[in-house]
Amino acid sequence: MAAKKLPRWRGSTAVLTASLVVAAGAFAIVLLPAPTGAAPWVSGARLDPAVGARAVPTVANSTPVLSPPTATVSVGLGPVNATWDPATGEVYFANSYDATVSVVNGTHPVATVSVGAGPVDTVLDTANGWVYVSVPGSYSIAILQGTSLKGTVPLGTAPNDLVYDPASALVYALDPAFDEVSILNGTNVTATVMVGETPVAAAYDPGDGFVYVADQGSGNVTVLNGTSVVATVPVGVHPSAVAFDPANDGIYVANSGSDNVTLLMGVATIGSVAVGDHPRALAVDGSSGLVDVVDGSSSSVTVVRGTNVVGTATVGAAPYAAVYDAENGLVYVANHGSSNLSVLRGAEVLGQLATGFNPDGGVVDNATGLLYVGNQGASTVTVYNGVAALPTVTFAGGVGAELFEASNGLTYVADPSSGNVTILGASGVVGILRVGTDPVALVQDTANGEVYVVNEGSGNVTVLAGTGVLGSVGVGAGPTSAAFDPANGLVYVSDGAGGNVSIVNGTNVAGTVRVGSHPGTAAVDNATGAVYVPNTGSGNVSVLNGTALAGTVGVGSSPSNATYDPFDQEVYVPNAGSGTVSVLAGTTVVATIPVGSAPGSAIYDPATGGIDVLNTGSANVSTLVNSTDLGSISLGGAAPIVGIFDPSDGLLAVATSTSRLVEVGASEEVDGVALPGAAFGLAVDEARGTVLAGVPSAGGILPVAPSAYSVSFVETGLAPSTPWSIDLAGNNATTNGSTISYTEPYGSYSFSVPAPSGYAAYPSLNSPAVLHSESVQIGITFRPLTPHTVTFAEVGLPAATSWCVTLVALACANTSTIAFPGVDPGTYPYNLSTVPGYRTTESGNITVGASNLTKTVRFTLVKYTVTFAEAGLPSGKGWKVTFDGVTRSSSSRAVRFQVVNGSYAFTVHPLRGWGSSPTDGLVDVAGAAVNTTITFAQTTYAVTFTENGLANATNWSLTVRGVTYWSGGASTIVVQLPNGSFAYAIGPISGLAANGVPHRAHVVHAPLAIAVTFRPTE
Repeated sequence: MAAKKLPRWRGSTAVLTASLVVAAGAFAIVLLPAPTGAAPWVSGARLDPAVGARAVPTVANSTPVLSPPTATVSVGLGPVNATWDPATGEVYFANSYDATVSVVNGTHPVATVSVGAGPVDTVLDTANGWVYVSVPGSYSIAILQGTSLKGTVPLGTAPNDLVYDPASALVYALDPAFDEVSILNGTNVTATVMVGETPVAAAYDPGDGFVYVADQGSGNVTVLNGTSVVATVPVGVHPSAVAFDPANDGIYVANSGSDNVTLLMGVATIGSVAVGDHPRALAVDGSSGLVDVVDGSSSSVTVVRGTNVVGTATVGAAPYAAVYDAENGLVYVANHGSSNLSVLRGAEVLGQLATGFNPDGGVVDNATGLLYVGNQGASTVTVYNGVAALPTVTFAGGVGAELFEASNGLTYVADPSSGNVTILGASGVVGILRVGTDPVALVQDTANGEVYVVNEGSGNVTVLAGTGVLGSVGVGAGPTSAAFDPANGLVYVSDGAGGNVSIVNGTNVAGTVRVGSHPGTAAVDNATGAVYVPNTGSGNVSVLNGTALAGTVGVGSSPSNATYDPFDQEVYVPNAGSGTVSVLAGTTVVATIPVGSAPGSAIYDPATGGIDVLNTGSANVSTLVNSTDLGSISLGGAAPIVGIFDPSDGLLAVATSTSRLVEVGASEEVDGVALPGAAFGLAVDEARGTVLAGVPSAGGILPVAPSAYSVSFVETGLAPSTPWSIDLAGNNATTNGSTISYTEPYGSYSFSVPAPSGYAAYPSLNSPAVLHSESVQIGITFRPLTPHTVTFAEVGLPAATSWCVTLVALACANTSTIAFPGVDPGTYPYNLSTVPGYRTTESGNITVGASNLTKTVRFTLVKYTVTFAEAGLPSGKGWKVTFDGVTRSSSSRAVRFQVVNGSYAFTVHPLRGWGSSPTDGLVDVAGAAVNTTITFAQTTYAVTFTENGLANATNWSLTVRGVTYWSGGASTIVVQLPNGSFAYAIGPISGLAANGVPHRAHVVHAPLAIAVTFRPTE
């Protein structure tokens, strides 16, 4: 096999990014490995429990360095909800303060599409690639195909929130003003469904195919299947957000009025959990089952799993929304009040990122890893690309017995001397949990993120979820290792002292299987679900299937661990005592391969599709592919202690006995870094592209940095010999030549360009520039400053309406444009004055470049809600109101309209058998919502009962609808009755009987006369 070409340490995947701002502003360069996805982090071999003192750790450098924005993109007024199209890579922002949708790709605006007044939400139909836009100001849905308006679907209602059902290719449009959901298929409205009061949010559940609609006004969730209502489920007060969690197939509902979250599964309520004040948004981590609840009034995020609170994080002011990034496992919280993002991993706040004014939400481009944040108050979109390096975490004493990196981004360190597990995040210690005696190994359930801690001294396993303990289960006399089988969700715990394997399901033992002497670390065949347990003392491997022993296979001397190769679907077992590796397929040894002396660990290498074997006795690494030894790589006399595959560069990281961390490839050692002491545990932080080394003698878990790189800034545009300078992270350099160079390790570095007098500086970055263990060059173009004219052009005001704008001064006009001449290049704030009856953005920033600039500002008529509320009708009775020429019907209590200021006529449609008060009138709208009550009362008719056969002045009686009426000696009794059929009875009179009673009176829209005849009884 030919040797592969090997890059230097992680240099082949580092990325250079920067924020493109204006002249003489601040910029940033990021020397980072490119993200490789959200795969679970990999654990190395356990640390030596005999090394180092144990103590509660302390944290150094606890504030992480977060990457600054990559770019700021100008869009329309008030960008809010966004949708990413994976087919084109384009992101669609609804501009709530004007009539457009902005389309952005990467860091560049692509198009602006006019859609109608006040768009508020977008959703992608993945079946046809169309983007649907709710436009409540125009009572319609706009449909975009790419950057073109395909068409507009009038609804007659005011749609807000949108949700897409990919199974049936239906789009659901929620109308909180009219308590309706319009369902679209393509460009057709297939149905309109009445739901609860004020539907404000919805989510689709791919498990049952239902759409769950949060009805804020009525405190329930309406469950829809296609166009049918399946159920109405009560939740909390004012449900405001709803989200689907794929980890448990549940629906979470945030109730802003009762400060709790309700968990539904199907139409069943599982329970509720109390959170912070006014929860208004949800972000779901589908891999770990964690749900971040944005508590808008308490400036916090409550992290829950199921109906349990995992932790609470303090964020910025007035958090509005949150978005989960599956690539790095982070949650970004948009703080509307403090104009920044809080970056969270679980309940841990990693830091803050600056945004534009009033961020209102975001979306992640899963193909590029870019995060887009819409700044509603600034009419811009801020683009980010990742997070920078993990800080060093140091301990007062030695490190614990094992280092493990879980897929939730936390590092778990088991300490055998204290019986604790210390949990580390990017900024330091996030928790210390008491487990059992002498914890020696950890394994993660990749399905739900739970961590199993093997406690050798107390003979049990402790189960952790995030930063909490779920429980413990007894497993044997001296358990030493564990393996997780994703095929059945079971954990297999090897009891080295008892010769058994305990099979654990959650906090219960599902079975115990007798194996050989001193069972070691098992391997799981992901294709068959079989579990291979090497028995060190008996020189064989026990093969388990579920909870049963399927067979025993003899191998070499002292096998202590096993590794599964998914490429050839075989299991590799190093035999430390015989210097060989046994290769198993099922219960058959298909090959025995001589390697080096005392092979200790076998590690799967997906870059080669083979197995790397650490030969402790011969100080080398053997590479096996398809049961063939391709040769060994010498480590220069240094014994390999522990190794791990690093997917960020496709190399094997090996800690050696000479306190070095080296990376090796298929045929050679690639690079080496000196450590402050011997490392006995390794893990990979894939989000940052670093190898984490547990070094007991140095008392820390160290992120090992790659080699340093050259970063050169090259200028063009200055006159010869003109001095210019760069400030890179506080390190200033000046030259009158064309180039300034630095040598830096990977990391995130801010830089600024103080432009010479009379010039503006414009950094030029490849998008992005990729590091290959060679120098990176950034062009700086200087351009002479030339004043330009900035023109504001208004749209939406009637002709001759006066309006004002402040840029460098206040200017007003009753024409459609206002111009400011002589403005130098730079970034300037501007303000628009309020025009009565109209809405527009109050402030923003404008960037003047190398030419004149025209800025369009849009004014939109302010509309107010007019509500007609009925009283007196039975539940479900339909009624109609015509208001300003528009007729709306309802079978619920309220009918709503939205209009601008003015006086409007209304008419209540007559209901047969009912009268209304009022029947018509005028409604005056003057800067506020208006409520009008329509009282209905049933129409009644006179029913006259006339007797004959009684003596004059005889007092007789009639009973109808439970009320008895007396004649007082008259011959008639008159009763008012509505339409219907009513039983009546004539009161008895001694010696006489009324004919044919009891009877029924049938009232049908008219008065009625009924004769009552009395005859003597026989």
